[in-house]
Amino acid sequence: MLNCESIYPFTPSGFWREVLSLLKDKLNNTPALQAEIAQLIQEGNTTKDSLRQILRTLGKQNRFLVLLVDDYDVALQENEKYTHDEMEQFLSECRNLAVHCRERQYLSMIVT
Repeated sequence: MLNCESIYPFTPSGFWREVLSLLKDKLNNTPALQAEIAQLIQEGNTTKDSLRQILRTLGKQNRFLVLLVDDYDVALQENEKYTHDEMEQFLSECRNLAVHCRERQYLSMIVT
């Protein structure tokens, strides 16, 4: 489970980095996938496309990610590093990932 309040200040990159970090920690029986995730995190510019890449790999392994996101309302609040335009783009990216992209079949995203 990912709690958006733990990402301070909230930024889209911070959100995707946290998703990947949590996923990496849960995949302790797949070192190759952990290494791929670690590389994406180390590159520093994590995006929804980073997660899409990992979802494709999970799909090839017949795996599925259930992403539980708590305190999602934090993503709806601007801060000094997160503008209104960035917020709209982030929400669009989440919707795209969960509904429109091909990798959606490997993801179920539940927000509270």
